[in-house]
Amino acid sequence: MRESNFIDKNFKRWEEIENDLKTDPDEISSDFIDLMNDLSYAQTHYPHSKINEYVNSLSSRVYKKIFLQQKQDKNPFYHFWVKDFPLTIGHNIRVLWVATAIFLLSVF
Repeated sequence: MRESNFIDKNFKRWEEIENDLKTDPDEISSDFIDLMNDLSYAQTHYPHSKINEYVNSLSSRVYKKIFLQQKQDKNPFYHFWVKDFPLTIGHNIRVLWVATAIFLLSVF
């Protein structure tokens, strides 16, 4: 496909993504996947084109829209020791008991 055909085919959708203020996460993620597909196609077939820069900047804006709106923990250290670590230990308790038994048998 020629570059002009590629641009004509997708430019309307890119403008909608650029100007639209979607709030549904599924629609935003679908747009991001489509943009990444377009970007990979453009980078493969038109490596030194300005369209790469445009689609890349548009996809980075959508990426930021998806991942910078996530709520961050105030204290990740506390979260690890109070929630993640005990869950990991509890999930693998049998393996830990077997490893401890083998260790103690080896020591004796």
